Amino acid sequence: MPATLEREQLAKSIMELSDDEFKTVTEFVRRLRDEEPPLSDDELAQLAEADEDSAAGRVTSWAEAKKRLEALP
Repeated sequence: MPATLEREQLAKSIMELSDDEFKTVTEFVRRLRDEEPPLSDDELAQLAEADEDSAAGRVTSWAEAKKRLEALP
């Protein structure tokens, strides 16, 4: 799924949150950012490689992998 579409879906989901849910999600994200150490250069390189593979269609989505697994005898 293209990143633009994912952003649109995320924005739509955020807009549908109640005020209380929004506050909870905001606090959760804030804590994640504060508690997680920054990514190393190696981790950033791995993410970039994964993004390239995904953009080039060299990655199977979970939905497709699940269909294939379910189709096995």
